[in-house]
Amino acid sequence: MKWAIEATQRSAPASELARSRGNWLVARGRPDQAVVAYERCLELAAGADRWVASIAHFNLGEACALAGLHHRALRELERAAADKRALGDRWGLAHTHAVHARVLRDLGLIDEGTAPLTEARELANEVDDPRLFAQVHLELGRHQLLTGALAQAEADATRAHDVARSCAALIELAEANELLAALALARGDLEGARVHAEAAVRSAEQHGLGGVLVGALTMLAEALANQPSESKLALERAHAAAEELGNPYRELDVDLTRLRLRIRGGGSHDAGDDYVALERLIERAEGLPASRHVGLCLLAQAEVLRPHDLRGAIDHARLSESRLRGLGAVREADQAHALLERH
Repeated sequence: MKWAIEATQRSAPASELARSRGNWLVARGRPDQAVVAYERCLELAAGADRWVASIAHFNLGEACALAGLHHRALRELERAAADKRALGDRWGLAHTHAVHARVLRDLGLIDEGTAPLTEARELANEVDDPRLFAQVHLELGRHQLLTGALAQAEADATRAHDVARSCAALIELAEANELLAALALARGDLEGARVHAEAAVRSAEQHGLGGVLVGALTMLAEALANQPSESKLALERAHAAAEELGNPYRELDVDLTRLRLRIRGGGSHDAGDDYVALERLIERAEGLPASRHVGLCLLAQAEVLRPHDLRGAIDHARLSESRLRGLGAVREADQAHALLERH
């Protein structure tokens, strides 16, 4: 027994050192290497108390999510949540639920994110921590944007922005501007989207926020759709940032946006090439999996087919609407339905 206690005491500093290295790697945009560090942390922390284990599982889950290993991320976050609930760690549980919802959103499981976000909001309201409040309300806003509750999404995004600014939470402030850009695009306010996207890009570049940089540049490209050369430049920057980040979900976002903007812009490009390119994106999305992205690709294919094969376009739009509505992506499902109603 004495030997076991001494071994645990010796492993504790090494475990914390491995976790610190993982944090350092995440901060520098190397989540795949951070996964290895956090795995080492858990190995060294075997037999440690539940509090230490809960933190390690959360760190590992978040790193897996950043690296695009979403199913493993879910397993680690669920273990972290169980530990934090048993320990009564309300702050940690709220944070874990928010990250859990983000992973589910990438997988396309929008409806499944409702329960963890509901509990995260209740916990964030109980805990006096403005940064946590901003984090949770950002996730709520992203969720509501997809479900079509735009007014509530706008309110949550604005609250998160104001709270983040008041407490100098620079990461959350950048994320709030990214979300406000997405909401402006949803309203058709290209100038508002440009202003918020550019603010998010500046913050992301200043503070090394790879995920925010990819999202903000992608939205900036959409906001500049009427300025093709500027839009193309933003997409090229987004593509480079996504490659550096190494998250396949963000790479998929950029490539899908590129194709959708090309389709909307018309021009002399070949519709058959666009359809085949979208088919390849569907294969990538199914392999991740990214179910919502599949539905969005089907909708884009319907747009490609519409001038040439109306029956095929209608079939693709129906498939898109069914998939997106089943996932809980109501706003985008309504877009597919609107295409159907036009015919």
